[in-house]
Amino acid sequence: MAFSAFTLPILTSDILIILTIFIFLIVVLMLIILRTTINWKIKLIIIVFSLAVYVFTYQGMMSFAGWPSEKVLPDKFQIHWTHVKEPDKFSDADGAIYIWIEELDEYNVPQGIPRSYKLPYTPPLEEEILDVQASLERGEDKSATVKKLNKDEIDLYNQKTRESTLTSQPKKEGGYQLFESIDGVYQITFGDLPEAELPEKSPF
Repeated sequence: MAFSAFTLPILTSDILIILTIFIFLIVVLMLIILRTTINWKIKLIIIVFSLAVYVFTYQGMMSFAGWPSEKVLPDKFQIHWTHVKEPDKFSDADGAIYIWIEELDEYNVPQGIPRSYKLPYTPPLEEEILDVQASLERGEDKSATVKKLNKDEIDLYNQKTRESTLTSQPKKEGGYQLFESIDGVYQITFGDLPEAELPEKSPF
C-alpha cells in the first residue's frame, strides 16, 4: 500500500492532535516568512522544505495507525498469520502479500511486539505463503529468515531460473523465494519455528 499525504484513514486522537499542532506550527512559520524581507528564493526553499517535512511526518504517523510496514523485514522472525491479495486485472491494482510477524532474538525467543508487513506479490511467493498459512491453520508454528543478496547471488539465481525454464524442469526452491524491497533483493526462507535456546547460566 502506497502512502499518500492526501489519504484519510481513521486517525487516533493522539495522532490527530500531533498533526494539528504540526500544521499550526507550519502555518505560523509561513506567516512569519512571508512577512520578512529575505530573498524570495530562500522563502520558496523554506516553504517547499516545510511541506516535505509535513508529508514525511504524516507518513510516519500513519505507521502508528496500524498500516502494514513496507520496511525491510527482520533477519529472523516467527510468522503468526498471512494474507494474500492477488492482482486485480480489472482495476489494474497490484497484488500484495501481508504477513503478521514477531522478531526472534539470537536465542529464538520472540522480542518486541507483533507487526504487520507488506511484501510485493509474486506467484511463487504466494505458493510458499499459502503453504505456510495451511501449516498455521493446522496449529503448527512457522518462522522465516531473511537475507539480502549480493549481485553474484542474484545472477546465480537468475541463471538457475533460466536453466529450469529451458529444460522444462520444475524449479526446486527449497522453501525460499526472492522479493524486492526498498534497498535491494532479499531471500526469504520458510521453516518450522526453532526451539528456544536458553543462554548458559552464570556460575555466580
